[in-house]
Amino acid sequence: MSIDRIGPKPPHAPGPGSPARAGASGAEFRVSSHAPSAPAVSEPLARLRAGQVDRAGYVDLHVTSATAHLRGLPAEARERVEQQLRDRCTSDPLLCDLIERATR
Repeated sequence: MSIDRIGPKPPHAPGPGSPARAGASGAEFRVSSHAPSAPAVSEPLARLRAGQVDRAGYVDLHVTSATAHLRGLPAEARERVEQQLRDRCTSDPLLCDLIERATR
């Protein structure tokens, strides 16, 4: 290893401007000028911001989405799970705070 050209040179060290410095594919390295993209907005949040639903509707949309995988259960059982989830979203202080922050 050489430091400031002192010491032995590595056996296959490419020199400045050498094609080997462009990478294995030979393609030139470029930096994208695109700004970082904004985080995706969920459909329920987009509908809330558009005024299509209120906060309770926002919670209902999320509950429906969160329980979509339970469609194989009898309707009564699925509705009971959905209602428990809605109740929890409106009574648990931590969940209420998260919903408040998400819907600002």
